[in-house]
This record gives sequence, C-alpha cells and structure tokens, in this order.
Amino acid sequence: MLNVCKPNLVAGHLKFFFNTLINIFAISIKIMLQRIQSVYLLFVIICCIVQSMYSLFQVQAIDGIYNLSIIQTSLVSPISTSVLSFNYPLIIITALVIVLSSITIFSFRNRKMQMKIINLILLLVILLIGVLIWDYRQLISISDVKDVSYNYNLIFVPIIIVLLFLAKISIKKDEDLVRSSDRLR
Repeated sequence: MLNVCKPNLVAGHLKFFFNTLINIFAISIKIMLQRIQSVYLLFVIICCIVQSMYSLFQVQAIDGIYNLSIIQTSLVSPISTSVLSFNYPLIIITALVIVLSSITIFSFRNRKMQMKIINLILLLVILLIGVLIWDYRQLISISDVKDVSYNYNLIFVPIIIVLLFLAKISIKKDEDLVRSSDRLR
C-alpha cells in the first residue's frame, strides 16, 4: 500500500514551520525594537532619508528654476539642467543624524548614553535648520526671484524634532522606571 501524505498533516507541518519562522522574526525584531523610542528613532531615520531624496524648495528666477535639496543645488533652465553645487554641510549633518540615530537604536541598554546622543542629534537638527536658512538666503540673493515654492519635504524637519523629543521622553520614562524598581529591591 502506498503511503500518501494527508492534506491536514501537510497543512499542520506548514503551519508549524510558519509559526516558528514568525516567532524567530518576532524575537529578532523585539531585540532591536525593544522600546518605543527605537520606533521613534527609526522614523527619524526614514524621515531623513525621504527628506534627502527630493528638493526642499524651488526658486523661480529669470534664468530658470533653482532647486535646493539636501544633496545638491541645481538650476533647471529651458536649455539644460546643471548642478550648481553639492551641499556638503547638509549631506554631512543628515548623514550624522542617520548614523547617530542608528547607534542610539542599538544602544538600548545604555539609556544615559541614548539621552546624550539624542541631545546631540537635536543640536544637529537645529544646525541643519540654520544651514538650510543660510542656503535659502544665498539662493535668493543670487538672482532676481519671481516665485518661491516650498515642497512638502520641509515638514520633515519639525517631525524629526518632535520624534526626537518623544524618544527622549520615552527614554526618561524607562530610566525612571528602572530607578524606581531599583529602590524597591
């Protein structure tokens, strides 16, 4: 007699396999995203990446449209498109925010260091705002401006600040919880 696998038996093995796979994945995510501040910092990283992909604002002048993004300032004229300059300060500050946020996510056991790094990231974001304003004023002073349009990417800067403050509050709550549990021992 031929031994044929029953459909329920195969479905049971598949269910066990997928449940095991999901549990392994959930454990690895739990290690990385153990607390809510890790989620906030992950959103900071995503906001920085999305913000650096597109232009922040456009200045329409007589000779064309100037686009300012985190990476470069470009001129789009009827004849051609040319890169005027690379925005190295903005690139460096954004890269530092991304790297420091990643470091903060993976140093979830050291809450005091997380607080210090988040304070540093907040200072970097304030510096980013200052450099953006300076670049904007430089771009407006270059040529005769007809129109200025701000893109939706500028909203990510205040969102980043709010997310960093939320992460800081969550870390402070975790630290207070650990201190109160240490007092009970």
